[in-house]
Amino acid sequence: MRPTIALGAGWVPNLDSQGRRKSPLACREPPPQESPLGGRLTSAANPVIAQPVHYQLVFEGVWSAAHASLPFPPSAHFTTLIGATHSTGVPLWEAGGLATPGIEAVAELGNTGLLAGESATRIGTGTAGEQVTSAGMFGFPAETETMFQIDLDHPAVSLISMVAPSPDWFVGVSGLSLWDGNAWTESLSIDLMPYDAGTEQGDLFSLNNLATVPQATIAMRGSPFVGEP
Repeated sequence: MRPTIALGAGWVPNLDSQGRRKSPLACREPPPQESPLGGRLTSAANPVIAQPVHYQLVFEGVWSAAHASLPFPPSAHFTTLIGATHSTGVPLWEAGGLATPGIEAVAELGNTGLLAGESATRIGTGTAGEQVTSAGMFGFPAETETMFQIDLDHPAVSLISMVAPSPDWFVGVSGLSLWDGNAWTESLSIDLMPYDAGTEQGDLFSLNNLATVPQATIAMRGSPFVGEP
């Protein structure tokens, strides 16, 4: 069996035909040529690690007016998913921290240029490996796919996509490590939670709100998202 990773954003139940919950964001790793798990140990004293591995990222969105506690926006969508692979302990964003200008731009307007620049700077200094992007989604259910490479120098990944329209809400993962110390993750499933970037006021699905002054820290947001978070 090839290694797989699944990450999911779930405000609403996302069930298959048998009533089993599906994951709205998924990553799958095709088997590398030299090692089906992307990494192996030949002995406890002399670990032999495979070359950088590639993962397939599937971003699936499920959003429904039937499960919205606020008026459902007719233009509801997820913007371009963007992030990067990076070294352990240096995520692109984290709960309790302040949003960078790049994170703020994605969370408020879905603009990825600043964050791409921040990622490029990290890549230049060696703390990040490569940028990861996948198309946004309009109309649900929907999904997009992309591939990314990861290695032992940059075994973690951070991703973000704006919940649009909104003041500064987003979904994503922060510093998710795909290396367990001995091998690359074979199977993983995570439901993504909505976050507030702490940069703009507002509690409705709307744009062009007043700035939050002083800037607040990034925090997980429960309401107005409902279903099975």
